[in-house]
Amino acid sequence: MLDNNYFRRWFLIIFALFCVGINVTAYVLYEKNEVIATSKQWVSHTYEVITEGYKLFTAIQDRQSAHRAYMITSNQQYLKSYETFNDVISDSFSRLTKLTKDNEEQEVRLTEYTKALEDLNATLAKQIRSKEIQSGIDVFDISETKPRIDNVRFIHNELIESEMKLLEKRKTEEERLQKNFIWTLFLAAGLSAVGLLIANIFVAFLTYRRKFVEEDLLRTNKEMEGFTYIASHDLRSPLVNLKGFATEMKYSVDELRPIIENNADNLSATDGKKALDIIDHEIPDALRYIHSSVEKMDKLTNAILELSRIGRRNISFANVETERVVRHILDTLHHTISSNNIKVSLGPLPDVVADQMSVEQVFANIIDNAIKYLDPSRQGQIEIGGIRMYRDTKFWVKDNGRGIDNSDYQKIFEIYRRAGNTENIPGEGMGMAYVRTTLRRLGGQIWCESTPGLGTTFYFTISNSLKKDKSK
Repeated sequence: MLDNNYFRRWFLIIFALFCVGINVTAYVLYEKNEVIATSKQWVSHTYEVITEGYKLFTAIQDRQSAHRAYMITSNQQYLKSYETFNDVISDSFSRLTKLTKDNEEQEVRLTEYTKALEDLNATLAKQIRSKEIQSGIDVFDISETKPRIDNVRFIHNELIESEMKLLEKRKTEEERLQKNFIWTLFLAAGLSAVGLLIANIFVAFLTYRRKFVEEDLLRTNKEMEGFTYIASHDLRSPLVNLKGFATEMKYSVDELRPIIENNADNLSATDGKKALDIIDHEIPDALRYIHSSVEKMDKLTNAILELSRIGRRNISFANVETERVVRHILDTLHHTISSNNIKVSLGPLPDVVADQMSVEQVFANIIDNAIKYLDPSRQGQIEIGGIRMYRDTKFWVKDNGRGIDNSDYQKIFEIYRRAGNTENIPGEGMGMAYVRTTLRRLGGQIWCESTPGLGTTFYFTISNSLKKDKSK
């Protein structure tokens, strides 16, 4: 079966490629949007040139009408209109010149436009001066102005036609860019959809794999618990036999001693002394070693059985008044606490939803350890507290005892393992293993912080997500 690192590695690769794809697509969309914005500006600019071109030629035509009216009627009002249109033409032509600086072809055309317009302006001004000099005489000659206005019109039409072609080209380019932008959006949406699909498939696969692994682990745990129970139970039978036969041997030795003493005359002094030495010393010593080993083995098998029972015991969740539980434990240990002059400080302890017996066992083990491993050279101090957090409720038991070396932090939670400075304290090294197994069933964990010679603080958590049993 492939390990988790394999799937995690492939997930990270796919996720990285997806992120790169999204970033590249976002960059392309940004660039295309900038290009479209620029294209829109150029289209708008072309419209502005065309508008200004029409405005210029309209002013030229209006001036031409005012000129003709003045030449025919000599009305000064028309002359004023003519002069006003001169200013409008001048301003409009200046703006048109600025607008077409980006277009070399139009700059050349504007040069021709300038010459034609100057020629027309000079002709119109000459006729007005002649009109003023020869007041009352008709000096208006359309043959002078018509070819010049036609020339201006021709250049104007060329300018507008060129701008219209340019406008059509730029609008076509803008439409092409917008289509590309839309297709890129579709691509980005498709890429996102594919990425989400892959992620969902991957998550579903991991969920299935996790469920499979959990079921396999649960099955393995049950098999291990069964094996542990059977092995521990079956070990007790030979232990009982060893203990029984050791007792029988003791009784046999007791019966054998007077027989040897009564028949001492039939033995040499050396053989008699050796026989009595075997009966009085060697055999009893051997029996004591056997008895001690059997007792130790019996305690160990009992510890294993107890640990297996923790995993198999049915637990029920209800509201647990933690402070009440701890006070009960302290009352139980009152004699030990008072006789050893131990100061216990009990802070606020939040209630939890958990199995009450499990909570009692956890606190009892940790508090009992704190008392056992206090430093006899100073007054013992134990502080118990707790705080409710978002996911868990955290508790702690702090003491000023012997402390634990860093190298022993994990070892103390393993079965039959104890800290290095506890050789003179009785125990099998199972208490913290019980605690850790129990807390795991409550969705919690346990750890410690310690300084050798100063003391230890055990922290443990109980999950806040546990729900009360319906029967409760």
